[in-house]
Amino acid sequence: MFNSFKNRSNEQEFMDMPNIPVKDLYKKNKELHWVNQYLGGYKASIFGVSQAFKKKSITKIIDVGSGGGDTLAILCKKFKIKDGQGIDSSDVATQCASEKYPYLKFHTNHYKKSRLPKEKVLIHTALFNHHLNPEENIAFLKWAAQNSAILVMNDLQRNIWAWLGIYTIQLWPSFSYLFKNDAPLSVQRAHSFSEWKHMLKLAGYTNYSIIKKPMFRYVIIASI
Repeated sequence: MFNSFKNRSNEQEFMDMPNIPVKDLYKKNKELHWVNQYLGGYKASIFGVSQAFKKKSITKIIDVGSGGGDTLAILCKKFKIKDGQGIDSSDVATQCASEKYPYLKFHTNHYKKSRLPKEKVLIHTALFNHHLNPEENIAFLKWAAQNSAILVMNDLQRNIWAWLGIYTIQLWPSFSYLFKNDAPLSVQRAHSFSEWKHMLKLAGYTNYSIIKKPMFRYVIIASI
């Protein structure tokens, strides 16, 4: 079991597959909100963004992989940001977020096709980067650098203890089949500390921090 966490899993999560029923994705977004609220996800993002604010004046937050929109809404409220924008490749996620937070902007798009202003922008991700393989992550990091943005990423640590924790939680019968499959698998798909360092180096970053946070999270703060 311990050796199975040495290398990242390439198995696809159910939520990344096409033709998942809309009602199932809505339920998964509610479950992710619960996880972030009670298992430290929102606290990790707030910590990372607060550190970024110490380095740079920020007037706009762009949340890539914004899902149900909860994280973006919490960050904009906490830091009094009026210009918040969510980008997600899923029409269902964009619809869900727009219905819940009509005062924020959500777009269905690939992040590379999004036009960003050249200053005072913070790009944030939460539970997004483990969906990308190393090459895709490096491309994402380079895109953020090209847009002169400060980057805050909040994602999982890959280890047996993180997996055991979320595996135990998903045994509760009320969780959906999407959560039961994807939550433990997402830990196995997460990137290790050394993998993050390698990806940041290949993307050209020298100014970055990788910080371990409670409940087996990494917060990565990076800028060029």
